[in-house]
Amino acid sequence: MALQIFEKEQQARGAFNQGEILENKPIGFPQDGGSLSPYSNLFYWAHAYTGEKQSEIGLHPHKGFEILSFVLQGSIEHYDTHFKEWKKLNAGDVQIIRAGRGISHAERLMPDTHMFQIWFDPGLEISLGKTASYDDYPAQSFKRLKLETQETIVYRQGAEGIQMDSPAGIKKLELQAGQHILPINKSEVCSIYILEGPAKLDGHEAPKDAFAVVSEQGELKIENESPASLFIIQSPLTLPYQTYREIFKSN
Repeated sequence: MALQIFEKEQQARGAFNQGEILENKPIGFPQDGGSLSPYSNLFYWAHAYTGEKQSEIGLHPHKGFEILSFVLQGSIEHYDTHFKEWKKLNAGDVQIIRAGRGISHAERLMPDTHMFQIWFDPGLEISLGKTASYDDYPAQSFKRLKLETQETIVYRQGAEGIQMDSPAGIKKLELQAGQHILPINKSEVCSIYILEGPAKLDGHEAPKDAFAVVSEQGELKIENESPASLFIIQSPLTLPYQTYREIFKSN
């Protein structure tokens, strides 16, 4: 069995515009530092947030990767070189950029906004031959599953939800205080961000903004004395293609 927990202080850090936008990065770029390198098809994961000021990340290019933006709080606006217009996303909304052969985009974070930007590696040998595309998904488009002590927002499961080439299940789990069991497929690695906490994962403390990686076990025991919120991605332990990291290391 394998459970690793990385608290916020162990994650990579980033900043834009003299600190108007700050980031903690469970999975950063090599130059960012931090405790984790890319694994499975997860290449990059940043939690970006603003204070009292609106701030913009200017136009910049992407290729190959599938880039997902989840608005956790507040709102953002995004612009790309295909549609050439600014579009707004509010809390709960999601955008995917399938960068393909290449596209450039910019984004504005409104005051008091929190968001995830997560990069998936869909197999660049194929994706770099595709035309770039993107979709916006409003919060109300996602399925919600309610049980007595928990609610799950399903962003992607099988062919449902966000349309992407990278194999992954994505959901947010809202838990009432108590004990809960999260089933895990042993052929997958489960990545968990503690949005609201603290919680105990298999008896180990996981405070707010901690990041956990779970593999080689069939379930995870979650204990929380107050309501908790967990953002969860399940991705394959073994991929049917070479990732960017593997291609780069072999050249």
